[in-house]
Amino acid sequence: MRRAFQVATLILALAFIVGAQPVEPRLAAEAARLDSYATTPDGRLIVAALMADRLNVHRNHLILLRKQTGQAYSTLFVGELRARSKTGDAILTAIRELNNQIDRELKSLSRSPAEGGSPPLRAIGFLSTTVDRNSAATFYTATPEVGVEGSRGSVVVGLPLYFNDLTSRKVSGVGDIYTQGQLLARARGFDFSPTLTVGFPTGESGRGLGAGKLTVDGTVTVARTFESRLRPFVRAGLANYVFNNVAYQRPYISTGGAAHFSGGLTIGLGRRTSLGIGGFAVAPFGDQQITSREVMQGASSASASVTPSAMGHNSGAMPGVGHMPGGSSGVLQPGLPPFMQVSHATVQASDLQDRGVNTWTSIAIHPALSIQIGVARSFDFDLTTVRVGLGFNFGRLLFPRIRQ
Repeated sequence: MRRAFQVATLILALAFIVGAQPVEPRLAAEAARLDSYATTPDGRLIVAALMADRLNVHRNHLILLRKQTGQAYSTLFVGELRARSKTGDAILTAIRELNNQIDRELKSLSRSPAEGGSPPLRAIGFLSTTVDRNSAATFYTATPEVGVEGSRGSVVVGLPLYFNDLTSRKVSGVGDIYTQGQLLARARGFDFSPTLTVGFPTGESGRGLGAGKLTVDGTVTVARTFESRLRPFVRAGLANYVFNNVAYQRPYISTGGAAHFSGGLTIGLGRRTSLGIGGFAVAPFGDQQITSREVMQGASSASASVTPSAMGHNSGAMPGVGHMPGGSSGVLQPGLPPFMQVSHATVQASDLQDRGVNTWTSIAIHPALSIQIGVARSFDFDLTTVRVGLGFNFGRLLFPRIRQ
């Protein structure tokens, strides 16, 4: 009896000692547990999604914040709770509950669908709206996208809707529907993101709403995050058309081979704001078939063949100052780009070369709403474009999230 009493006393004493341990060692253990879940692609997806739900922020914003700061998920989670005046046991309880929830999701994911497991893909939906304003025109665009995403990439389908307020007319309608597939990979600290976009001719090309044929654009992005929230990136691609591939909407659509490049630096400015600076270039090759978004069909010769001597390329004339249609001979007025003179033309690649710089900022107003403001300067066309956009994550409301 006495021995049983001693054993019971010892057990109670040990339980008291364990319960009296400081919060910090137990918090460190839970933090390490949280970070261990994020060591696999599927684990990172679940960690980001559940953390975003608990912190009431957008998941993509949380992923971007981690890349910009280089901090572990546990550090971001604990730091946010402390910023909300949570301390001690409250933080420990919150991270422990999060870990338990992640553990349940991972176990569910590891089971087959027949056993009640969750599929590795999630439905997504997004609506981007932009206004591009320059001396040539004002372009209003709304592009809904729906698709699926996983830890290793995404596939979306989008349909741009345009309202173009041009100096000579107003044009509205649907553009070319497209599907875009993106892969995500990471190696030696670098993020690799190859993207393939295929467009289908649903927009009316004669009104500058589409390319008029099947289009393909393959792009690869390489980026790396350093301390102090610095994220440099480079991007290169090949396409059979030029329109909105880099930095801004152009006042023309061009079909023909073209390489496009961009690069820059994104800087995190807090949890919800980022700033970017960079440069861009478009280098067409071979003959280019252009469709002007400025000149009405029939206002000039329906088709023109332009030689370098007829172009006077890079003369510094400002697009938007007026139209100088060429005659039936197809000879254009020197000093103006061809897309300011004819509705359609065949031009040499050098006539559509475009280089410039741009800067932008992105602000997450709400988990489902963000605003973007950007300015792009084209040196070759002497054109400055201001872009203001809103992004709506309607998938957060319409599509089911990871089970609670």
